[in-house]
Amino acid sequence: MNITIRRAIFIALLSSVDYRDAHIRLLKLRLKRAQETEIPRVVLRCAAGEKPYNHYYTLVAKRLCLDRRMRKAFQFALWGWFRRLGENADLEGDEQEEDEVEGEDVEMSEIANIARLYAHLILEGATTLGVLKVLDLAYVKEKTGMFVELLIIMIITAAKSADVRQRALEKVFERAVETLKSSRGWSLCQEEVRKSDLVDKGDRETVKTRCKVALEVLGRLQAGEAGDDVN
Repeated sequence: MNITIRRAIFIALLSSVDYRDAHIRLLKLRLKRAQETEIPRVVLRCAAGEKPYNHYYTLVAKRLCLDRRMRKAFQFALWGWFRRLGENADLEGDEQEEDEVEGEDVEMSEIANIARLYAHLILEGATTLGVLKVLDLAYVKEKTGMFVELLIIMIITAAKSADVRQRALEKVFERAVETLKSSRGWSLCQEEVRKSDLVDKGDRETVKTRCKVALEVLGRLQAGEAGDDVN
């Protein structure tokens, strides 16, 4: 937290009673548009550093993402975080920050926490799997690959009710067809995620079943696109 604005955001987050109070305190900072982009960066740093993951940051992020500009800011913040994992520094729409070191050493707990944060945001419609569009999934770094695997695993195991899980999952992949329709995107569900060592033993069957659902949705949408092209 090496600048005044980030320090003010950090204090607002950590001194709040709950996520509603945090939202009000952040609004009271009266940040300019350019300064608002610092909010998601601070939220990500805080969420990444807590053990175990603190769901408070999910609620704060979801509330913030009701604003369209803030949804974009959370997307750009994630792209900046990819740089810390060693991905291409020239990421569309995001300017490199002084404290973002390309290839910085990032702990597995941080990767899991950020994956959990964005899995919840994606399931609840605050953002989409389109946040992965800047990545070439065939050539990502090892830790970025772990993040993507964990993200999809968490998405397909998060919902409680079977009915909610099924429909929510379908919506997630319906909104992500442009991102995952490449051969690498398909194999992500079919191979890496379905057979991932990152899946808890108790979730293995659930993950296999939900991967099948995801592939069916993507297949149906691709078939529809092909039909439209023919017509």
